[in-house]
Amino acid sequence: MITQYSAIEEYKLTTGTPIKRQAEYCADHLIADLTKRDYWKDATHENKTEELRKLFDEIDCRMGKSKRTTILKSVLHERLIGRPFRTKPQRQTTFDSSAEACFKLLIKAYHLVLHEIETTYVPASELRLQWLFFLSTVHGGLCNHEMLDALAAKLEDKNKFITYHHGYLSVHLIFNSEAHPTNYVIDENRFTSRSWYPDPISFAALVGVLKCGKSILPLQKNAFCYIEDLLNRTLPDASVNVVKSDSWLHGLSLVFERLHTHSCPAFLGATIRGKITSCSDHSAMS
Repeated sequence: MITQYSAIEEYKLTTGTPIKRQAEYCADHLIADLTKRDYWKDATHENKTEELRKLFDEIDCRMGKSKRTTILKSVLHERLIGRPFRTKPQRQTTFDSSAEACFKLLIKAYHLVLHEIETTYVPASELRLQWLFFLSTVHGGLCNHEMLDALAAKLEDKNKFITYHHGYLSVHLIFNSEAHPTNYVIDENRFTSRSWYPDPISFAALVGVLKCGKSILPLQKNAFCYIEDLLNRTLPDASVNVVKSDSWLHGLSLVFERLHTHSCPAFLGATIRGKITSCSDHSAMS
């Protein structure tokens, strides 16, 4: 019987055949060993990511840093998570034409949403959710999938999750992200923990959603889908679904950075997009 450890050792020592083929053969055994465990079938995406992280630690421990290690981890990551594994952050250019094109459309959508808020007296719960996730990007700075989904998860939390400390309102967000180091442990599973300080507009949108009570639960889609629905409604000629969600989120971060009511240094712009891990300056979000 080939165990997880013996499969790694065999891959480490095998020579002769192409490395990619060896990695795929090893991945077959590792995935079979991982997915046959009882908890895997009902595991959440976060739990699966954590198990894969543990497996990667074992591979690094047994093989060290090498090309063979990276190829094996890349094959495993793509098969189990569904996207390629990146060992280094992608190089960011100072100008992104797709994001700039989205920015021009998003400014229009932003003003339409503000008008909609002013003229809608009894908004439906679906509309409140669209406003919340849209405003939490352009005013609240949650311009990446992981933190948006962490906010969505909080809406389904049975416990009170808004805290007040030293004059600031905050929401404790817990999520998994390849771009962020883990700093929080729950039942031996590692996560990233960040405090979000909602601005008054995002907070008002959050309170509006909370007033709906349990009628909005469970949420039927992820956070960005609500933003996408809002954009399809306010920008009917923009072919919203054709543009990648990352470009829209980058465009939303540009709205956040360039609103005349905000003071946003470059490093904070990179933080809200999830490109750098943390930022101690919350002044632009408060």
